[in-house]
Amino acid sequence: MALRSPRRELPAGEGRGRIPGRMELRHLKYFLAVSEELNYRKAADRLNMTQPPLTRQIQELEDEIGAPLFERIGKRIKLTEAGEYLQRESRSLLDRADEIKRMASVVHRGGESRLRLGLIESAIQSFLPGLLAEIGEKAPDVSFDLFQMSSAEQIVSILHGELDAGIMRYWGQVDELDFEVIFDESLVAICSRKLVGASAPRTIEDLADLPFLALSHSSAPGIVDLIEGAFHARHLRPKVVFAGGQVATIEKLIVSGLGWSILPEDAIGELLDQESLLRFKVEGIGHDIRVGIAWEKGELRRPVRLLIEASSALRHPPRP
Repeated sequence: MALRSPRRELPAGEGRGRIPGRMELRHLKYFLAVSEELNYRKAADRLNMTQPPLTRQIQELEDEIGAPLFERIGKRIKLTEAGEYLQRESRSLLDRADEIKRMASVVHRGGESRLRLGLIESAIQSFLPGLLAEIGEKAPDVSFDLFQMSSAEQIVSILHGELDAGIMRYWGQVDELDFEVIFDESLVAICSRKLVGASAPRTIEDLADLPFLALSHSSAPGIVDLIEGAFHARHLRPKVVFAGGQVATIEKLIVSGLGWSILPEDAIGELLDQESLLRFKVEGIGHDIRVGIAWEKGELRRPVRLLIEASSALRHPPRP
């Protein structure tokens, strides 16, 4: 049986201006308090109001929905199925309303301060921490949501409005995006002395007969296409013993002497300092790899502009 409190006349002035038969956010706020407390008195105290007006608000909501939201079980109340559904949806809707209110205030103060940023792994391994720290010093109100994604995934997410910008490898293949180059990226062949012994490889032909640790095509399709093209141009077929999307995993396998790889130079970070490793730039590939910041064409939002400005110190002219 649905819980119904006796109706009372509203005091003079109470409820004026309300449009009958319309569910409002305040109804959901009051309902959510009762649904979480399962006690009208406690809910009223939580809302800093008396119990009779709260009861009327719940009655209005039930009348509007056309279904009871609570049942009385002895001296206690519980949610009906309709009430359980409304409780879930009310939480989501009220959270969204709070976010809208917060963002409207941010816009009024001078612009959106949240940056949803996609990242390739090499950015995380190299320059990104310093870049974000610099932005944080200049604009402490800016917050970041960071997502490690392939360049192709970032492009799709930017065009769908899921990212504000992305740090990616880009070949200028999407007209809907603007792109600011940060630097060119080189590809490096790298292996452990454990793998090659006393030899000193200088070309990928020198390593072609050894186990190869490959990036997966889904993680870095542009890079993988260039590497495969380099092998094909030399009539080589690498002996792939592993293919994965995480550079860090490949790095560990290299250090262990389980194989060699070709990786973006900026992705291997501290590996470059290890004396046990040998490395050389791969000739003929990598000259057209551009790493930079992409965003959807149109108005340049403040957080993206700050990101571009902070990255200026990293830039150098593209190689011919």
